[in-house]
Amino acid sequence: CQEAKNFKAGADELLGSFENLVGLSLIQKNLYREAYEHFARAATCYKHADATYNLGLCFYKGYGVNKDFERAMALWIKAADEGHNKAQYQVAVGYIRGMGNLPKNKNLALKYLDKSIRSENPPSQAVALYDAWMSKYKKKV
Repeated sequence: CQEAKNFKAGADELLGSFENLVGLSLIQKNLYREAYEHFARAATCYKHADATYNLGLCFYKGYGVNKDFERAMALWIKAADEGHNKAQYQVAVGYIRGMGNLPKNKNLALKYLDKSIRSENPPSQAVALYDAWMSKYKKKV
């Protein structure tokens, strides 16, 4: 029944948001391992893009886990592909610099940067990077 599927999807989004918010509040209290566990639950059980992004931050900064740039990038790519604009920016930077397990790749960097700036609320640093990149590129043409 479609109504039951819609209800479950709404409940999953709500539970994922709750787990993510708990994780954010725990980060502010420097309870990193507990925050990591909430982000992981929201990302894996509820497919919550914000939590997937935050889980990537845990691996990037070593919050509650060992630093692991490759794992951070993999999580950010997943969140980016789910439409998370900050993750799209981080992935673009990853491809520009060749971070984690990502090779330097200008085409993929531009793809993710373009997605980030075209989102509803683009990160300001993504817009600035895009503008700088495009002005540099146009000068070469």
